[in-house]
Amino acid sequence: DQVFVVFEQTTGLLKSRKRYLVGMPIRAEIEQVVLAQQLASSSYATFMQNSEFNKISSIQQHSPANQANFIILIFGGSQGARTINRVIFDLVQTYAELLRKWQIKIIHQVGKWDWPYAQLFYQNYADIVDCHEFIFDMPSYYQKSHLAICRAGASTIAELAAFGLVPILI
Repeated sequence: DQVFVVFEQTTGLLKSRKRYLVGMPIRAEIEQVVLAQQLASSSYATFMQNSEFNKISSIQQHSPANQANFIILIFGGSQGARTINRVIFDLVQTYAELLRKWQIKIIHQVGKWDWPYAQLFYQNYADIVDCHEFIFDMPSYYQKSHLAICRAGASTIAELAAFGLVPILI
């Protein structure tokens, strides 16, 4: 038997002698941006020598610290999550004025099933909600968000952790 584990502490709990610590894999695009963020926080000399300079500058421009609004990223995976969508539609409709007053902006990935409805519904809330059928550049949205509300898949949790983004997991 071979066992591949994410956390080193797990290896001591297993009977198998063939234990391999592999960590939590994340997509290459996520890893590249996280590494660029780490470079951005290193010394200026190291930063200037790195070929990722332009990418890092872009990261800093889109960081939550540079945003006027509090930004909540909401998604249910690549297909969307209809229950999450319905709750968010109700929330936006009920609390629109409060969201405006508190300068809360929502980025909502709805998925293909709710996309036609969401486009019509969010026309009245375009100042609050940035709606997407699918988000192709998750790293940039992770970077500019303060909070994520999403399903609790292992890859999603790993990506959120890599960015240090606080989640509310469903």
